[in-house]
Amino acid sequence: MRTVASLAMGCVASGVLLLTGVACEQKPSRMDQLVASAALPPENKPDASSIVEKALAAPVVDAGATAVARPLPKGQWGPIQMTAPEELQKQALAYTIQMATPGPGDPVPEKEFLAQLKKKLILAVRSADKGDNAMDSVASTEGGHMIEIEMDLGCNEKTPFNIVAQRAGQSLTMLKNAGIFAISCHDAKWKCYQATRDVTDVLCVAAPRRY
Repeated sequence: MRTVASLAMGCVASGVLLLTGVACEQKPSRMDQLVASAALPPENKPDASSIVEKALAAPVVDAGATAVARPLPKGQWGPIQMTAPEELQKQALAYTIQMATPGPGDPVPEKEFLAQLKKKLILAVRSADKGDNAMDSVASTEGGHMIEIEMDLGCNEKTPFNIVAQRAGQSLTMLKNAGIFAISCHDAKWKCYQATRDVTDVLCVAAPRRY
């Protein structure tokens, strides 16, 4: 699963995932499409794993959209299970995408910086992976504002910070100043997100890997 979706301005009422009946000429955003799926008949709704996979692969979106509320109280990281209510899953996925959304004036990560960071993180992942088949995969998504780490085993709420700060020696503040606003790890069961703009903001979701 790969992964901030834009809540289309003027087309989404204030609130987390509330659709309005007002016509809009703007092109539906990725988040509009996710929310609209909730209105489908049961036989046409995607299963939970499909929701996770598609939402995490959402493209880069415009900044400045209506904020998505945190799906869990501050200080709680989950994990949010695939058996959780569908609306909670959508809210969680929208929130994790929002983590990486830049604001006005935020820097765009430089390609050279990202390339050097990925090299350091790949070495760090190799030492952190507890599985037998190390993935050795580090990618940048959301226009470079999110770093995604694939590993075989060992992703939990502490892993992104551990890999970046402790094993690779890169501070979250440095990443934030460079325009990287979220780091995620993903193994066979979980995907956990660490924000750099708020080091206490960590959220995990169930995201089983499909081989």
